[in-house]
Amino acid sequence: MIPRKCTIRYGTSITPNFAKLIDAVPPSDADFNSSVVAVEKRIIENKDLAKLRRPSLSAILSAISDQRALYLWQKAKIDEMGLSSFKAYMTDRMAIGTRTHTRVEEMLRIGHDEAKLAQIIDSEKQAAIRNYMKSALPIILEIQDPESAICEKRVRHPILAYQGRFDAVVKYKDNWSILDWKTAPARSSFSQQGEDSLSYVSYVRQLAAYASAFNYDVRYENSPIAKQGLLVSLKEDGAPAEVYQISEDEMENTLGDVKEKLKEFWNKVMSSKQANIDLAYKPAN
Repeated sequence: MIPRKCTIRYGTSITPNFAKLIDAVPPSDADFNSSVVAVEKRIIENKDLAKLRRPSLSAILSAISDQRALYLWQKAKIDEMGLSSFKAYMTDRMAIGTRTHTRVEEMLRIGHDEAKLAQIIDSEKQAAIRNYMKSALPIILEIQDPESAICEKRVRHPILAYQGRFDAVVKYKDNWSILDWKTAPARSSFSQQGEDSLSYVSYVRQLAAYASAFNYDVRYENSPIAKQGLLVSLKEDGAPAEVYQISEDEMENTLGDVKEKLKEFWNKVMSSKQANIDLAYKPAN
């Protein structure tokens, strides 16, 4: 039987995103029940399932999250600066985030050579990125064997039917952990509220989901199992980053929450018979 293809619109009605032509084949109940973070052995995906086009983790979580606050923020920014300026602002923010990730990866490759690290930081011409690099420096010096970090790799979960890209897998305080760099502005809820913010909950979900995918993905069979998480909040003023270490127990508990989100997503997809499914937030008329 040929699986149904569908395109999912998600995000907000102001700036929608699209997961195009995914195969509507959800995980089974047994798949949900058996999946964990710290799996003992990586597995090869079923050859028929491996042919399917899977949605990204970010698309799934966005599609079933309440995007009202994001919509209202976008609307307020557009009212303040106009649509074209808002789009330029968002493009600039994304470019800074992408460039920061690239530069921080370069720092990891240098390792603990502080002279070379200082040199690469000073060589960055864009002040915002240079400050984020300064902020990352203390945690890079704490990461064990940073040159052996696994950076910016794609993963595909052979059981839970999502794919994506993680920032890094590193050894920190004798534990292999999946790491996520965050470049949140100083005024963001995450920067101001930390673990009490809704963003923190969302970020830990991502860590647990990516860790599980990495630990199952047979392409990384020669890599360690990442049982813990590291959420690193880089500061735009160059102050030392805030580091949140997510324990193995919290990662496993959070994966349970992720699986409920995945079930919600697939229930919405499978309950629709349309080829185009609109899950983007839009205010009620």
